Amino acid sequence: MDVVQLEGTGPASPFAAELARGELRTYLLVNDREIDYLNRHITHRSLVPTRVRIPLPPGTVRPGANTAVLRQVPLKSDPREFDDCGVLGIALEAE
Repeated sequence: MDVVQLEGTGPASPFAAELARGELRTYLLVNDREIDYLNRHITHRSLVPTRVRIPLPPGTVRPGANTAVLRQVPLKSDPREFDDCGVLGIALEAE
């Protein structure tokens, strides 16, 4: 998927500590199964569209209808504060 302004987990990220504690994360769920969090795949806030590739475990995608959901986790100190990132597109790439 292509994302913009997603907080990264690198040491220079202003929110590295919060992300390490599980806050401000944006998770990918496929068919109600948590796969991974997007922030782990970049080191710093993406100010331009950045491609994030998350491998899916075998058997995640099944024949017929499938769902992909992004779920965000807020700051513990302010449950109304989320990472205000953008998603420009989601695609499934097959090898």
